[in-house]
Amino acid sequence: VQESITLAMLSILSKDDEVLLTSPRFTTYDLAVRMCDATPIPVPTFEKNDFALMPEEISKRITSKTKILVLVSPNNPTGAVTPPEKIIEIAEIVKNNKLIVITDEIYADLVYENHTHLSIGSLEEMKGRTLTLNGFSKTYAMTGWRIGYIAGPSDIINKMTEIRHALSINSCTFSQYGAISALKGPQDKLEEMKEEYNTRRKFCMHALRSMGLSYGEPGGAFYIYTNVSASGMKASAFSELLLKKTGVLLFPGTLFGDQEDKYIRLSYLQPMNKIEEAMNKMHNFVENKK
Repeated sequence: VQESITLAMLSILSKDDEVLLTSPRFTTYDLAVRMCDATPIPVPTFEKNDFALMPEEISKRITSKTKILVLVSPNNPTGAVTPPEKIIEIAEIVKNNKLIVITDEIYADLVYENHTHLSIGSLEEMKGRTLTLNGFSKTYAMTGWRIGYIAGPSDIINKMTEIRHALSINSCTFSQYGAISALKGPQDKLEEMKEEYNTRRKFCMHALRSMGLSYGEPGGAFYIYTNVSASGMKASAFSELLLKKTGVLLFPGTLFGDQEDKYIRLSYLQPMNKIEEAMNKMHNFVENKK
């Protein structure tokens, strides 16, 4: 997916164009934008809305230079799933302003109860202005295979193909066969994996509440973006000291564009026994800081 993002930017952008990026975000999107001499424009999301992308925040930041909106739902680092009704509103803004959407849907199959993923490219009149990206590293746990796919307007895809041929021609052959087998094979294990993630998600949310820490409820992916202000510490200092004192590693939100240094990203990928151990250590750490 990362390669597709960069190829898409190179195919669409010109110098001084602007790209709207959800904040907080996985900041390699910024690198791809800057490679094109274009400007990344952060669109803030807020804990009170569970970090879902709000249409009005997009509208405020559109200028005559705006070319692309990057949509990531579920989101990294927040786990936020933008509700279908908001996706529909965002689609209208995109059409009215003649923008292109790059929608990164790498976590689309990891959406939990009471939340719904809607692919913006499936909406009326959006097919011609949407690039939909996905891959196999998250849904099928194929992180080392480096294989993904993109669907979109043929003129943009053709430009991306030309650039790709100048760089590496094609993806690894055995990775392509592996991806096909993953798609065509039994899918029952995916639901089992999602149920296990959901169990860990609920456990972590309960543990964080017991520490007096707030967060935006994650509807997907495997992250909880947690506000550590109640500890009396900045997030960067919190994560550094937590690692030093307990061996528990959490990334500070400053790595994802958090200018206020209030949030940390918690991932619940580890087995439950490891998560329980980490949450107990974190609980004791927070209690000692109060």
